[in-house]
Amino acid sequence: MSLTPRGMSVQEAYRLYSDKKLTVNRRYQRKLVWSENEKRHLVDSIEKELPIPLFMLAKSKDEPDAYEIIDGMQRFNAIFSFIEHQFVDEAKRCFDLEQFVRAKLARDSGVFEEYPKEVARLTPEECARFLEYQLAVTIDTEGDEERVNEVFGRINSGGRQLSPQEQRQAGLVSDFSEFVRKLAFELRGDSSPDVLLLNEMPEVSFSTPKEKQPYGINASDVFWCKHGIITANNLARSEDEQIISDLGISLLNGAPLNASREVFDEYFDATKGKFAEIHTALAAYGSARLKSEVLATIGAIRSVFEAGEFLSFRNCVNGQPRNPARTTFFATFMSFHELMFKNGMFPDDYEGIRKALTNVQGNMIRSAHYATTEDRERNIAVITGLVQKYFVKKDVAVFGSAQALIVDLENSLRRARYEASRYEFKLGLCTLSEKPERDPDIFTKIGRTACAIANTNPHEDGFIYLGVADKKSAADRVQEMFGIIPIKIGDAFFVGLDQDLEILGANIEQYMKTLISEISKCPISDPLRTQITTTIDHAEYQGRPFVRVRVPGQNELSSFAGAYPVRKNSDTVDMSAGEALAQSKLF
Repeated sequence: MSLTPRGMSVQEAYRLYSDKKLTVNRRYQRKLVWSENEKRHLVDSIEKELPIPLFMLAKSKDEPDAYEIIDGMQRFNAIFSFIEHQFVDEAKRCFDLEQFVRAKLARDSGVFEEYPKEVARLTPEECARFLEYQLAVTIDTEGDEERVNEVFGRINSGGRQLSPQEQRQAGLVSDFSEFVRKLAFELRGDSSPDVLLLNEMPEVSFSTPKEKQPYGINASDVFWCKHGIITANNLARSEDEQIISDLGISLLNGAPLNASREVFDEYFDATKGKFAEIHTALAAYGSARLKSEVLATIGAIRSVFEAGEFLSFRNCVNGQPRNPARTTFFATFMSFHELMFKNGMFPDDYEGIRKALTNVQGNMIRSAHYATTEDRERNIAVITGLVQKYFVKKDVAVFGSAQALIVDLENSLRRARYEASRYEFKLGLCTLSEKPERDPDIFTKIGRTACAIANTNPHEDGFIYLGVADKKSAADRVQEMFGIIPIKIGDAFFVGLDQDLEILGANIEQYMKTLISEISKCPISDPLRTQITTTIDHAEYQGRPFVRVRVPGQNELSSFAGAYPVRKNSDTVDMSAGEALAQSKLF
């Protein structure tokens, strides 16, 4: 590891930031979690020319003059967001953009909005000193990934501000920690590629009721907080990842975990026997299977409480709704999982389950610091005894995948902003003209788009969703014509397919048969055509039906009517012969 210490002015650092040369690896970095007061305090130190902690960067192997942030992400964000008028300093003043051309250009291009003229500005001399302030920076010029992980872990594992779960995962990249991390992303709704620009981190960070910052996700809308399982403050401290660890370990071990901080620590300590045991168990069970079952189980719980009139899990189970319902959620999850994946039964009478679980938390054995396997098994048995008569036998493969689609939908709509070429959203099969009818070209559009997605992303799955508008104007049109209120998720708008079913006079089963039949007639080369038609799924989100067309990753180019379409961001175009030849070499 070759380390190069040097000074870097704030002005130079902002240039790297605005040129999109600073990246963050989410495999080990936290979200943006600093409060506005913490940011303000750092800015005050710079204004007073006091020293601030060292920044650590790793030189990018792929792009000249680009760096990965090892330590200092929160501080960089604080500095740049002050320059970009996200908050004022301790004297209630903002940065004067007239003193910094780079920031003015960002403002003029719509990157951020300037404060009104009534807000006081720093003087020209103060702005100059702020921009000239020298940050102490150490750069790893080799950028070895394993070494970066180790350095990050050593820097952060003893950090006072980290929660127990954050300390466990700091710098640790193992199969189980990766399972927990990625599943947590999906359930929180901040799923994204592993490497993001620092500029993009606000989109995958969340604001809380106490800290309403301009971030992409509202903690109150995240499953764990929306249903009162943990608080927004718990979420900021990654306690959702501890819950996922608890559930995962319990399922892999075949029995509820004897849960305590010390026991959890051992599962994330590579020197302990439990670390090796859980990785062996995960390999045997299969991480894809475990992920699918967890998502399906949580999807089933969400359907019970979100279909129809929304009722939060906590308000149902807890007679004192201010108290989080973490203990009861664990028991409910384990009960649902056993009924679904061991007994092949799925929730059918949602209202019956709600009534059965009303105020059940009073019957749970709870402990603040240590939960025994025996107590947890008794809690699970209580839940099962109350709800199982409201479950019915159904095909596990079909119904389980439908429940998992609830979470997949949300994450696809959010990930599309980063990976537009892998996703396509369509309102449905019908036009929204004055006399709505089935679009005669819709199946050609779907088939060609599917082929383009497969050709653009070698070996990666892509998805087409029906029931989603990618433009607000289209969502507004559905609301105007059918009275369906759109649900904004990421940059897209979920409307469902009720309007399509009404226009066509069909139910969802008939709709699916038509879709599969017509796509099977499209001039798509095999094996892609067969794979698409056998993996089309449908489910309901908040009581509204939608369809997902999965485009499995391919090992060679696929053709549509003899041409080779490809995605250019969110557009579909045909490749020339030369382009197709070059693209084929990626497979």
